Amino acid sequence: MKKIRLICDSSCDLTEKELQKFGIETVQFMITIDNGESYIQDKIGITNDEFYKLLIEDDGLFPKTSCPPTNDYYNIFKKYIDDEIICLTLTQKFSGSYSSAMAALDMIKEEFPESNIHIIDSTLNTVSFGLLAKNVAKMISNDMEIANILEEIETVKITGRIFFTTTTLKYLEKGGRIGKFAVSVASKVQLMPLVYMKDGDASVRGVVLGRKRSIKKVLSKVASFFKRHPEEKVQEYDFCIGYGSDKEEADKFLIMVQDYVNTFTDRVKVSISQIGSTIGSHVGPYSLGIGFVKKPTLS
Repeated sequence: MKKIRLICDSSCDLTEKELQKFGIETVQFMITIDNGESYIQDKIGITNDEFYKLLIEDDGLFPKTSCPPTNDYYNIFKKYIDDEIICLTLTQKFSGSYSSAMAALDMIKEEFPESNIHIIDSTLNTVSFGLLAKNVAKMISNDMEIANILEEIETVKITGRIFFTTTTLKYLEKGGRIGKFAVSVASKVQLMPLVYMKDGDASVRGVVLGRKRSIKKVLSKVASFFKRHPEEKVQEYDFCIGYGSDKEEADKFLIMVQDYVNTFTDRVKVSISQIGSTIGSHVGPYSLGIGFVKKPTLS
């Protein structure tokens, strides 16, 4: 039986330690910082902390992202050409990563027509993408059949959600991810936007006066989701805190979220991950939120 390899683009925002633990390989997004003159690889050419330091020091800096080059996908597919490959990409609504991978697949198929490569639009990003990727890796390690894994991915990915807050929507606006009206409403002094991500789309779900209130409201939004959908059980989901530049703030929020989850089950440990420069370019340095994705059937 062929070995199954899992490849993701770098927007899954898993740490190097997690990538090694779960046997996941990544292809990197490119980040343009200095007016188009400086191209660097996400998490390789610049660390997350260095990236956010640049944004904080220059309020007018708006980095741009470009998807992993087709040649990078081609090279990693060719590296594992004798294996079965599952490749997960950032939602197509945010990026051309999926298209780049598909172009590489076309090239591979011409050279290796018997190759087995499955490219999937995760419809997710950052921490929710990372949760999906880790669970796919677990399914692989549990020796699930490839057909069952692919079926589970399609079932699970549509359950992914992110609720988050930030101090400004200008980064989402610059990247064309959100409308000008939402930005104008949220730009009032001390009004903190609440943003909801589902099926690859971002939408504003209100504004709150002050940072502390907005953070509490994020957790309230998650709680409301489960109240509105009693058929969905907290214990059936994985949760991850996503943050930008402020780890101390995120650690405090982690305790709040874990306490909430513990009211339903003590078997779910909430994880925490720093949002990388790919998604950070679109949400800014002060984002903080919760991603959650339903667990697959690992059998």
